[in-house]
Amino acid sequence: MNNRTLIDRLNTEHSLKKEEWEQLFSTYTKEDVEYATTLAREIAIENLGKKIYFRGIIEFSNFCKCDCYYCGIRRSNACAQRYRLDPSDIYECCKEGYENGFRTFVLQGGEDGWFNDDRMCEIVKTIKETYPDCAVTLSLGERSYESYKRLNLQRASGSGDCCDRRSSHFSFSGTGHRTYLSKRSQSSLYNRMPK
Repeated sequence: MNNRTLIDRLNTEHSLKKEEWEQLFSTYTKEDVEYATTLAREIAIENLGKKIYFRGIIEFSNFCKCDCYYCGIRRSNACAQRYRLDPSDIYECCKEGYENGFRTFVLQGGEDGWFNDDRMCEIVKTIKETYPDCAVTLSLGERSYESYKRLNLQRASGSGDCCDRRSSHFSFSGTGHRTYLSKRSQSSLYNRMPK
């Protein structure tokens, strides 16, 4: 099977067999890359339009209970200088970002138990009430489905659909790659992801 056929299948079916991935990665040409790039650009424009969105990333804590091998803020990294922003500092970051034209705030931190569901729900709710025209994205590591569902409910009413839609005003991000999570427990995000 030629690479263009594999790229087309990947575009329509969103998956390939292991040996097909291996073929694609080991034999692709400049023309294959250009073709895949053109398809990706068309999909991006169809789903997101031609606008560019700036995201203000607020790294609010580098405390983490986990010890993921790949991560610089892992628990065992004795060289990391730990910090934790107070919610008022997070709100001040949002204020400054808003004044500078940012309309998406990414709250990113390690798995810091101080930022429990109650505290995070209050933070998300306050941001959404203060800046209802802004999106909030969370990068908090592993949490239960129930935790993320509860956080999702904190978005301001009328703020749009949630999670991975063009009108999204609330989304989640993280990694689900088995290699990166291999040092984690069997209840990892990878195992909770839909197959």
